[in-house]
Amino acid sequence: MKVLKSLSLMAFLMGCMTVALFSCDDDQVITPVTKESAIGDYLGNLIANDGDSEIVKVNVDKANIVIKDFPVDSIVKYIVPAEEFQEALESVGEVDCNIKYEPETFSLNLFLHLDPTPLEFILTYGGSSKEVNVGLVSVNEDGVYNGTDRSLSFEIIANNVTVNGNTVSSFKSISYQFDSTSKE
Repeated sequence: MKVLKSLSLMAFLMGCMTVALFSCDDDQVITPVTKESAIGDYLGNLIANDGDSEIVKVNVDKANIVIKDFPVDSIVKYIVPAEEFQEALESVGEVDCNIKYEPETFSLNLFLHLDPTPLEFILTYGGSSKEVNVGLVSVNEDGVYNGTDRSLSFEIIANNVTVNGNTVSSFKSISYQFDSTSKE
């Protein structure tokens, strides 16, 4: 099934590339991407499926994608009572989201096979500190760097949460879609 999806995606992209190549001006130079093309800093929207949206900074190096100061608001809502939400959120501080990746070039695009590491942070409310661990998975295991417009997009899902080792049974998966608005 995964092979069929990959083949379908590749056929679709080949068709798109054919159209793109024949519709280009003769003066325009098309440069294929390399495994290093995605390296850099990006600014973009991180949109959660619960409606929360935030502009975040993302850094890509040779093997990792790091979302600086990952917005954990949507996750914290599941952990603490509403009346203690603000206190708990302020206690968290900055949480960086690390996503390992393997690049694979395909003409004008770079596919990033994603392997996110869990989010871990300390949360304090009601007078006590709690260790929070958030399991993350990638959607279709791929992010995409578009070499034509130098954009980056990917989606990850927070699929489970534990507090002090205990599963938060009320937690519903949260999907986070990142679409870059610029590459610095």
